[in-house]
Order: sequence, then structure tokens, then C-alpha cells
Amino acid sequence: MELKLHDLEMTDKERLLAIFKDPLVSKYYMPPILKNKAAEDALFAKIIEGPSLFVGIYLDDELIGFINEVESTDDKIEIGYAPGADYQRKGYMQKALSLFMQRLFDKGYKTILAGAFKENRASLKVMERCGMQKIAKEVDIEYRDKIYRCVYYALKLKK
Repeated sequence: MELKLHDLEMTDKERLLAIFKDPLVSKYYMPPILKNKAAEDALFAKIIEGPSLFVGIYLDDELIGFINEVESTDDKIEIGYAPGADYQRKGYMQKALSLFMQRLFDKGYKTILAGAFKENRASLKVMERCGMQKIAKEVDIEYRDKIYRCVYYALKLKK
């Protein structure tokens, strides 16, 4: 089985939407609320056309998750990520995130940030295993009528 990262293709639309809508994924990843097909089409078009980074994680050519840019400056980028529910806790996200972070450093970013709800121990462990370290930044986020504490991790380019 080969794990690859690359831009999404038009044929990935239904699989990506299924990942967004999966209750196990949306428990901690905050996908946009998609009320109808027009909203789904608009979101997918925005993802495909950019300008934000959004890559699919593929296992033997099947889309199993994604990594996306949340926001960025010249040398700092915040990312988000989500593996599909069937691919969680199998080591795929750690490998994909490590590959993606190396690409970001190669593109010239010096600092990579990622946040996760404090309750999402699996995601926190992924970040730690990828060499990220917890930083002082913590934010309360309202999501689905609950307040979650989001903690942040960072990895800086070693000189």
C-alpha cells in the first residue's frame, strides 16, 4: 500500500463530501455546513480552484483524508487535517502530515502551526509524533453549541 499526497481531482468530489459529512470526522474537524447540492458544488469548486493549499491523502489511489491551509503569511502557515473515519488510528495521518510539512518547508515556510480540540487526543499525538511542540496559544471555539478549548502546536524549520 502506497500513501501519496496530491491535489484533488474532479472524481474525488463524492468521497471528499462523504469525509466532511462523517460524524466521526466532524466531531473534531469543523467542516462547513453543506445544506444542498449547490453548496456542495460551490465548496468543491473553491477547493479545486484554490488559492489555499488543499491536498488529498491517497492510499493506493483512494482518497482517505486531506490536509488544508487555514491561513498563512510569508513564512508561517496554519494547517488543518482530517483522515476519513475508516483510516483513523492507523498511522496514515502521521505519515501524511510529515510529508506535507516537509513540502511546506521546501516552499519556504519557516513555521507550521496546527490546532486541535484538547479532547482530541489522537490528533494531539499525531502532531507530537511529527515533531510539533505545544505552544502557549489556546483559544475557546464554539462548535455545535459547545465550547471547546483548542490547543496549538508548532514546528519551526531547523537551520
